[in-house]
Amino acid sequence: METLDEGSRQVAGNSMALGAGLPDDDGTGLHIMANAAPLRTSIKLRTAAPNRLVESEVERLKNKVAECEALLHEHKAALIEAEHMARFGTWTFDLLAKRPDFSDEARRLLGLAHAPLEPTPTDYSANLYAEDRARITEMMRAALVRSKAFDTQIRVVRDDGGLRWLRVIGRPEESGTYRPRRVTGMLFDITSMKRTHMQQRVELAVARLLQGTDPLPHVVGKIIRVVCKTLGWEWGAYWALDESTNRMHLLKGLSIDSKGYDVFAAASQQIGFPSGAGFIGEVFRTGSPRWVSDVTQDATFLRRDAAISAGLRGGFAFPVHVDGKVIGVLEFFSRFSRQPDALLPAISRALGAQIGQFVQRQLSTARIHYLASYDELTGQLNRSQFNERLRQALAQARHAHQRLGLLFIDLDRFKIINDTLGHEAGDVVLQEFAERLRGAFRETDMVARLGGDEFAVLLPQCGDVRVLTELASKVLRTTVEPVQVHGGKHRVSASIGVSMFPDDGVDAPMLLRSADTAMYRAKSQGGNNVQFHSAVMDAALQERLAFETSLGEALDQSELSLAFQPIFQLATQHVIGFEALLRWKHPKLGEVLPSRFIPLAEETGLIHALGSFALRSACEEAARWPAPLTVFVNVSSRQLADGDFPDQVGQALSATGLAAERLGLEITETALMQQQAVPLLEQIRKLGVRLSIDDFGTGYSSLAYLKRLPLDSIKLDQSFVRGLPHDANDCAIARAVIALGHNLKLSIVAEGVERTEQFEYLREANCDAIQGYLLSRPMPAGDVAAWLHKQSSINPGRV
Repeated sequence: METLDEGSRQVAGNSMALGAGLPDDDGTGLHIMANAAPLRTSIKLRTAAPNRLVESEVERLKNKVAECEALLHEHKAALIEAEHMARFGTWTFDLLAKRPDFSDEARRLLGLAHAPLEPTPTDYSANLYAEDRARITEMMRAALVRSKAFDTQIRVVRDDGGLRWLRVIGRPEESGTYRPRRVTGMLFDITSMKRTHMQQRVELAVARLLQGTDPLPHVVGKIIRVVCKTLGWEWGAYWALDESTNRMHLLKGLSIDSKGYDVFAAASQQIGFPSGAGFIGEVFRTGSPRWVSDVTQDATFLRRDAAISAGLRGGFAFPVHVDGKVIGVLEFFSRFSRQPDALLPAISRALGAQIGQFVQRQLSTARIHYLASYDELTGQLNRSQFNERLRQALAQARHAHQRLGLLFIDLDRFKIINDTLGHEAGDVVLQEFAERLRGAFRETDMVARLGGDEFAVLLPQCGDVRVLTELASKVLRTTVEPVQVHGGKHRVSASIGVSMFPDDGVDAPMLLRSADTAMYRAKSQGGNNVQFHSAVMDAALQERLAFETSLGEALDQSELSLAFQPIFQLATQHVIGFEALLRWKHPKLGEVLPSRFIPLAEETGLIHALGSFALRSACEEAARWPAPLTVFVNVSSRQLADGDFPDQVGQALSATGLAAERLGLEITETALMQQQAVPLLEQIRKLGVRLSIDDFGTGYSSLAYLKRLPLDSIKLDQSFVRGLPHDANDCAIARAVIALGHNLKLSIVAEGVERTEQFEYLREANCDAIQGYLLSRPMPAGDVAAWLHKQSSINPGRV
């Protein structure tokens, strides 16, 4: 304006041109030209008129300039508002100034609200994804060097942690030289459009992945990769519940860039979240998604150190549901601190539903396949699958020239329970019997429920009559224990028919028919028995079952008794006690050896009744002896397995009046190795009862375990006495056992001494006591008192 003022002073009578320079926002300036001339008139003017004319014109020009400036600011404000409303910004990069220039909206879109007023390239690119930063840098170089325009998309993590997608357009400006001087362009916020596109893209990709039949770990790995690459996450994982431990474990975890994430992957693999604890456990418990803006600042995040090492910060996890139940959790992590946005929650809901439907479909498919082969109620093979397995087994047996056995089982009294107590009670009985039946056979044996209360068992490579007989008897024994139904105990038994290939049938229908016929014969004889289709096999079975039945009746018929064999102190040959030996005199078979009926009693469970009889009878007899000698009773491992066995011992002593120190229990070496043996024996020892290891050296024992047992003596088994003194091995073993016992402060009793040379060797080896035919055979209970009287009269002091 100084130019105008100066011009007013120079006005004379002639025309003149005036110029003025006004500053512009970009610093280039605004140039204004004005023409002035004196007014020609016939009226005389005062000498000051020319000055007033100039001043008037200058004032008008000033007002005009002010109006232009106001309009310029108004347009600029309107442009800023338009940029904000349209969600786009403008930018310029000047090659000479080497700096970018952004509009307000461009700064906001780039997350530079708090950046310096003149940000450097580092400032404006700091919030960009690494791959986007590299791409935009290369495009800027191409624009400046080759005058190449560009149009691309970038991802920006703003100051508040939100993720924004921007479209970037750049155009080089010609400068009259061979290279552009600067690049100008625009930024468009396409986040909303991009979210919709990405959501559709992810859901479509996942839908395609879930159309197949691949297992969940394989499919979910592909889904994680799709989500990470599409949405810009660095790490993803799927967690599933391990129902055996009630902890969440990593089913699948991966990163799109493996660099630096090994530590985090290893930490995730090793950790197990309780179903309600930790980042994953909480999502599983609540069934709701969870954001963590920055795990490095969360002290409760269990993998925090591994996340810091991997450079991971923001995290998001959401549940996968099937029928309203959470079955797994998907998690994703980013290297940026990210705030919740609308995209991933929206996608997570769709993903969770899609994966849940996939799992449900797989479960349904698996269920269909399962029901095609297995009985739904019992979990055993169904009739269709059993017939197929039977046909396959027959083909293999035919090819290999092998035999196989088949058991056809029908429950007795089942209909009464089912009709009286209802179908639910009947189902309980069937389930319990099926479980017991399965437990009675090997994994290779095939157990099936054919329908109703009919079961079958296929025994490949089993053609031995004795084995089949024992297995059939084993099935009968599974029914001895009553079934608990509706608060009451109900006993069912079984009728069993047995057939064999190729004797009773060469194909599946014939073999089943033969076993079915034998089963009905068993049922017609009152049930609870086994019938073979072959008459020869029937005879063998009947013999065993008759023997088993006779043993069960032996107690009631008073056919069992005790014999007593003296035990002598070796140094003095004084009687120090007796071993009680069980005897069975069958009315038809005569004397039955213990080696024959004791194992059968062990198998059938009758050993409990036999053992109880032997313990009570031995205490009664010893209480009547004229001398305070000890009676030793053998104890079965099955008896020792009863938790109330110490009570049984205490009751026997109380009922007979025998002093506890006069009772000794002989327990086999193998029975002592049972887990519950030590506490039970300690209870018995507290009663004052003596304890001895029977048949030492024939079983399996640990010396470390042996020293923990509250023992009084060890019995050297007769198998090591038999070869004395000529067998070097027997001699070495005998001396070793004697030395071991004495070092443990236990007395040693050698059994089976039948020859004088054995006696002499054991005495020289410092054995404490002996038992055997050399000094006395076992005698009936009624002869003990007379024998003791005779011993004392022949050799006073020996009793």
